[in-house]
Amino acid sequence: MVDTGTPKDQKHLAKRNNVPYTDGTTFRLIAHLTAKLYSKSATSILAIEGSMTVGILGAGQLGSNLAKALSLKNMPCVLANRRGPASLTNLVAELGPSVTAGTALEAAHCDIVVLAMQWRDVPLAVEGLIEWEGRVVIDATNPLIAIEPGSAEATDPKNPFGAFGFRLADTGGRPSSVLVSEMMPGALLVKAFNHFAVEELPQPVPFGKRVIFYSGDEPVSKAQVGALIDQLGMAPVDLGSIGDGGRLAEAPSGPLSFATYVRL
Repeated sequence: MVDTGTPKDQKHLAKRNNVPYTDGTTFRLIAHLTAKLYSKSATSILAIEGSMTVGILGAGQLGSNLAKALSLKNMPCVLANRRGPASLTNLVAELGPSVTAGTALEAAHCDIVVLAMQWRDVPLAVEGLIEWEGRVVIDATNPLIAIEPGSAEATDPKNPFGAFGFRLADTGGRPSSVLVSEMMPGALLVKAFNHFAVEELPQPVPFGKRVIFYSGDEPVSKAQVGALIDQLGMAPVDLGSIGDGGRLAEAPSGPLSFATYVRL
């Protein structure tokens, strides 16, 4: 179920939506029903545990590790890349039965779509794929562009990240997810899964729950992503809007990036 907060939070939300507040269990049911009224499309309805399908566009380190984390919870996932499903046969066999290889179009029609490709590949990957209106999309990218080791960019003193094999993309001083949102008109964009080493995603922590920061501008889609994170056995932490929260967790400059946090 979706985490609807403390009883005080629930009473406030009940008052705002003009529905009665009883106990927490009843309130969660009411929250699911009223969320439908605020949804911009059928794809924005809050998902009940076990019913969400996740489509991942990109099968590199991030995409494959997120798919593994979903597989460990037996959550259905469609994994896609630009080379086609046949190129993913061995990978999905390793990941488990809940993960299937699909086309980008098939992945894009899942309940939640995750952008798990490199920054420079985003425009081509999303343009004209589907009508994004009302689709919940997780932007897990960061504005980083890989560069060749030993190249002029790698040794440029103006590039402080050259030694790490990348440079910053020019976003015009805006949060990268704002640019991604403009590439996907109508999408309900939520920033998440971008602030730590991706190979840690399927790995349990020795105590507590791994914190996953997320941010967005639309409450129902944020609730869906928060529910997804919770179903993965992790701790969702809402950072607020894309403009403010997205900047906090955006690598490499966000103060919350490149670190693992655990909720005890």
